[in-house]
Amino acid sequence: MDAGDLPPGLREEYLAGMRTVLGALAAIAERLAIAGNDREALEALQRESHKIHGSAGSYGFMDASRRVHSQLLHDRCCGSAHHLAPRKRG
Repeated sequence: MDAGDLPPGLREEYLAGMRTVLGALAAIAERLAIAGNDREALEALQRESHKIHGSAGSYGFMDASRRVHSQLLHDRCCGSAHHLAPRKRG
């Protein structure tokens, strides 16, 4: 999608909302700095990253979307994927 296809002001609204998301990511990072194995924080990081991947591309920020997607794939195959495996229920 080209940014020119969006209604006026929508991209700016998205960027303003991203400030809140970045604040949430900073809080998650602080939790992980204290306890790198904080499963809830790792899951929140994955969730927020996935949302950014989808929404950034929708608002014309394709480079950001690709970078987040690359990081998600890297984490899945080489990084923290073992922390993010679904919990067994029972």
